[in-house]
Amino acid sequence: MSNVVFAIPGEINKKSGGYLYDRKLIAELSTMGFDIRTLELAESFPLPDLWAMEDAQSKLFGVPSGDVLIIDGLAFGALSDELVNQIAAPIIALVHHPLAEETGLDPNLRSSLYLQEHRNLKLAKAVIVTSEYTARLLTEKYDVEKERITVATPGFEQQQFQRAPESAPLILSVGIQVFRKGHDVLLRALSKIKDLEWQALIAGAAVDPKYATDLQALLVELGLETRVRLAGFVSEQDLTDLYAKATIFALATRFEGYGIVFNEALGYELPIVSCDVGAVSETLGSAGVLVPKEDSDGFAVELRNLLTDSKRLQSLEENSRSRALSLPSWSQSFSKVAQLLDSLNQAG
Repeated sequence: MSNVVFAIPGEINKKSGGYLYDRKLIAELSTMGFDIRTLELAESFPLPDLWAMEDAQSKLFGVPSGDVLIIDGLAFGALSDELVNQIAAPIIALVHHPLAEETGLDPNLRSSLYLQEHRNLKLAKAVIVTSEYTARLLTEKYDVEKERITVATPGFEQQQFQRAPESAPLILSVGIQVFRKGHDVLLRALSKIKDLEWQALIAGAAVDPKYATDLQALLVELGLETRVRLAGFVSEQDLTDLYAKATIFALATRFEGYGIVFNEALGYELPIVSCDVGAVSETLGSAGVLVPKEDSDGFAVELRNLLTDSKRLQSLEENSRSRALSLPSWSQSFSKVAQLLDSLNQAG
């Protein structure tokens, strides 16, 4: 087996779905016998300054040609193609979702990110994506050949979770506080069902301080201060407790390349309300109720339906249970990555 170097921007222990995926991949490949080490790039990616680019060049050029280099998409798509073209090691790009697909971007920045990632993807030996949706997107929009793409969806460890829903139904949302996660849409939806009994909690670090400030202001504007808690970052144990206490999982996301939090919610057999964007429908199957993005009215209608129709709620709980049982384990999913690494090693 070849040695593997995994280049990741910033600390590997960051609390986000993408970094969780990276950590799981490293752990599983190590268990499978691969000698894998991480290479920390500047945290400023995907918007690197000159120092970050020079630092990346120094580190990536130092990877031996006999190793396989996996580069997380937050960095890969933003590197200069001149730099990528001079890296000696064969490159695997790990694309959680293309950088230009981030919501709320300036049009000029979106165009620049698209063109750069399009050029870089042509230079990768292979590409790992986390969903069939992203695979199609790269094929249709970024001209990546299907045979270069390996789909390795996030895994799920089957276990028996104990739920203890609170008497006042808890609507739980989990996602970092950035525009893409649509927490503002959720707040507007919740403001339309204040006549019902419920409480809500949004868990996720305030990654974008301005958006977090705007969310807090919107919370006050909508008169939801006593009904909704913006909890910020919560520990793994606290998050486990929240899933167990929840009645509904709600994420009004504007885009997802997969959405690991959906797996977590499915594991607790939670009914899910979200938006029909990106890979969400593919991820949830019949376990979720999906509305168009930005549709706070439609989102409110679906929340109301679940809060007032116990049969509908129970049906979605059963669908979530079935969907969770169909998900692959992390080891099953990442066996595809192991096969890819072995094939590159044999080709080398």
